[in-house]
Amino acid sequence: MPEGFFHAGPIQELAETETFDVIRTDNVLEHLTDPLRILQHLRGRLRTGGELLAYVPNGDSLSVRLFGQRSATVWVPYHLTLFSRRGLEALFTEAGFSSLEITPFSPPDWWSLTARQLVAKPGFLARPPSRIERVAMTVRALILPALLMFSRTPLAEEWVVRATSSQREEPR
Repeated sequence: MPEGFFHAGPIQELAETETFDVIRTDNVLEHLTDPLRILQHLRGRLRTGGELLAYVPNGDSLSVRLFGQRSATVWVPYHLTLFSRRGLEALFTEAGFSSLEITPFSPPDWWSLTARQLVAKPGFLARPPSRIERVAMTVRALILPALLMFSRTPLAEEWVVRATSSQREEPR
């Protein structure tokens, strides 16, 4: 799309009249105190028929079920909300989106983060892995093929929401 307009950054930096064919939020909604209000605002920034792509952690993922708060998906205290498929359907419907497609997805590095988080001390991302962290990551690498089996099931680490808006509203 050589003639497309791309913006990476806060939407507030753009003119209120700027609208888009596609808006992508990648691991944003789980950090917000009011995701509904933001989704309503983003819907207003879409052109008629435009799509919003949202990537969010899956609160029912395999790592959450196995490791609870030690899962990178939970990532206390940064993730304020963990989403279920049903919760996402309700949220996006309430935000006024007319069509939803929700797909499970597991980023390959998510399990590496969970492996480190299981054995690491706070601040582990700011320093090289310790010996025990390297062992955990090696174990993760050995079982990765099995973990990838869950990447397209409801036990995946993230949800990808593709939502369309049939009509445009003014931004809020």
